[in-house]
Amino acid sequence: GAPRLIEIYYPPDNITSLTLTSIGLSGLPAASLSNLDQLNVSLNEIKQMPNLNLFSPSLKTLNIFRNNLYLAENEDFRKLNVNVVNRMPSTITSLNMYGTFFGSIRSVDSSGNEVAPETAGSKSVLEYRFPSLVTLNIQRGSGPYFSPDEYDPDNYLPSVPNTCENYYAGSNDFRKVPSSGLKNKTNLKNISVRSNRRLRDDTFSLSSLQLETVDLRSTDL
Repeated sequence: GAPRLIEIYYPPDNITSLTLTSIGLSGLPAASLSNLDQLNVSLNEIKQMPNLNLFSPSLKTLNIFRNNLYLAENEDFRKLNVNVVNRMPSTITSLNMYGTFFGSIRSVDSSGNEVAPETAGSKSVLEYRFPSLVTLNIQRGSGPYFSPDEYDPDNYLPSVPNTCENYYAGSNDFRKVPSSGLKNKTNLKNISVRSNRRLRDDTFSLSSLQLETVDLRSTDL
């Protein structure tokens, strides 16, 4: 159980996938893995989103679930906001980060300035930062969960780009569906918002003709 320093002597440009799960990891080294495609640092003790633009600038798949990112030393990083997503490469197409934050997911305008939810032209920080996102998994298994707060008492589900095919947001405390950014997406194949027990939208519909699975259990939809 003693802390250990692990040194890896290997050409960094040859590393395309890195898995460091459940090892008590609290941070990433000052290194640059320019060709890293997949990074899995889930189930660790990271408390502030590391700057992955430096560590893995070409990243496509990020698994960082079950790290208590809401405990960041810098209060500007304690919610899922633009400061957090700007530390992740915009090349990400698959993001798995359930059990990381409490509170609501922030929305921004076209310039990246935080605005109130459902402001005309606004997007969630996830849609804003990841224009090619295919898979979003914020479906809670355990740990922190997304919930209403002073910024967004209704706790809207996050909007996503039209590239999104897989959307998993179950077992949180989302309560409303955005008017655009989810219902109108045409490439959705799999969507689960189950067990958001107060989630309600009296005009709920999905435009996608690609749907394969839809899970609305234990909601008010």
